[in-house]
Amino acid sequence: MPDAPKHYTLLPGADAARGAKIFADRCAGCHGGDGRGISLDGSSAGVYARELGYEVWLKILNGQPGTGMHREITFTSGKDAAQTILDLLAAMCDREAFPAPEGGKDVADGDLRCGAYLR
Repeated sequence: MPDAPKHYTLLPGADAARGAKIFADRCAGCHGGDGRGISLDGSSAGVYARELGYEVWLKILNGQPGTGMHREITFTSGKDAAQTILDLLAAMCDREAFPAPEGGKDVADGDLRCGAYLR
């Protein structure tokens, strides 16, 4: 989407409830239930995903180099990977469930990167 920051926006067809469950099962152990357990450049996992979903996509697939974060989710196919990550990123567009750090910045209302998933 040309008007979105970095021309990035999530596609339709995500299941945010499924994504929230995936986060709880596979990510919350380190990142905390609301994504604020590990600071990511002074931000939370939710804000990071809302601002840099394309980067988070790569980290989910490959882990974070130089850290203990490896691929934490297994996939049955490329299609499964795409749907699972879309579901997870859509869930993280919920600013109430995955808030910014106390006093931290977050994406504005209407930010195009999360599209219809932004809450």
